[in-house]
Amino acid sequence: MGGAGIGSCDDWSAIYWNPAGLAQVEGSSFAMELHYIGSFRKASQSLRNVNDIKKQNLFLGDFFKFPLTVNLEPDYFSNNSVFSAILFPALVWYQHFQWGTLAVGAYGVSGNNLGWKDKLIGFNGEDVVKADIHLLNMTTAFPISYATKLGNKLMVGVNLVGLVSLSKKEIYKGYQAETGSIKNTTFRFQSHGIGYGISADFGLMYEILDDLTVGAVLKSPFNIQEYGESTLEITSKVTKIKESSPAISQVKQSLRTGLGIGYKVNPNFRLAFDIYWIKNSDFSTYIEHEKEGKYLAKEINPLWDLQDHFMFRFGTEIKTDSLPLDLRFGFSTAPSPFKSDMASLATPSFRHVYVLTFGL
Repeated sequence: MGGAGIGSCDDWSAIYWNPAGLAQVEGSSFAMELHYIGSFRKASQSLRNVNDIKKQNLFLGDFFKFPLTVNLEPDYFSNNSVFSAILFPALVWYQHFQWGTLAVGAYGVSGNNLGWKDKLIGFNGEDVVKADIHLLNMTTAFPISYATKLGNKLMVGVNLVGLVSLSKKEIYKGYQAETGSIKNTTFRFQSHGIGYGISADFGLMYEILDDLTVGAVLKSPFNIQEYGESTLEITSKVTKIKESSPAISQVKQSLRTGLGIGYKVNPNFRLAFDIYWIKNSDFSTYIEHEKEGKYLAKEINPLWDLQDHFMFRFGTEIKTDSLPLDLRFGFSTAPSPFKSDMASLATPSFRHVYVLTFGL
């Protein structure tokens, strides 16, 4: 349903929104869909420019001040808005039996693809400090699902989910100075990794009227263990430092649960609304580098101190009689879990996401 579906999904897309909805499908089929997710981010400040890289969360995209200019550089860059976009495929096969429905599939759980240029004016009012940032992460789920009806109106379902995550980060900062000791001074940090985890989803759906349904879903917490490498380079007129190390990271995702309602206006047009709660206060990350350097810390265990919050999601679906094509689009909004002192362009204070999908 584009942006929502906990209480309205009655086709193969229930494998993502609420597995209980799979109890309503009939026969056997293969389906696919492309999810285009675009978001416009705006924050009160751009990325941080911190004093000591070991004491900050480099993995959020932080820069750090060079030793020669640590007392002169500002704490933030200039740009405070950016548009991000990512494309997710979704594939599902299902088979309905007399005793219930079985399904397997693959779909994107979460993702982010940000890239932008930034700058700040130098210390003499003429030189410019330029930055290039690219942050990519994507988690894909591979569920095995079962759903069945208990009576005529109540449906239950469960997903057992394998998770694969992919992340890549590159941040670059360089002084475009005409003269002086900071000329041609650059900083570059790169990291990449791939990880694995397991999770489970539990869902209920109840048909109040022929055209009105409600649903509930609970998505369990999970851990993803990611293996990769981090590289940090600092180059200036007088020195060149390069530190690189294999890295192991662990991400602990929080409990998520939601309620939804769906209304079928007519056979070709449906509306859906969800309220989704995320226990962000349980979220944590831990990164360990095999080799410790002057700037590359051996252990990074940031205190995220995130806030729990509700997400509100709205979705619509339009079916066409002439083509086997469904158009789904939606909108979601939620306050950021990051507190104001942690907010930046990579972690904005508020988030609005628009979703457009086409399905066969």
